[in-house]
Amino acid sequence: MIKWDSKQRAPNKEVYNERMADFKDWYNEEVYQSLEKLYKLYFLLANQEEVVQKRSIEEVNEMLKLHDLEI
Repeated sequence: MIKWDSKQRAPNKEVYNERMADFKDWYNEEVYQSLEKLYKLYFLLANQEEVVQKRSIEEVNEMLKLHDLEI
């Protein structure tokens, strides 16, 4: 959910920069600085690569056996 929200709010550098320019016009400096920190976090989260762990068939079978499950 957080990653999805981040991608909606700051999917790329262009959108991030546009939003920051708008916010600078709309809000006072204190609010703008807070929004800038928040949107930097959104941007980082949106562009962070997801780590997918690949497991061999043997590893999966071992995990299933540990839980008394088998395919």
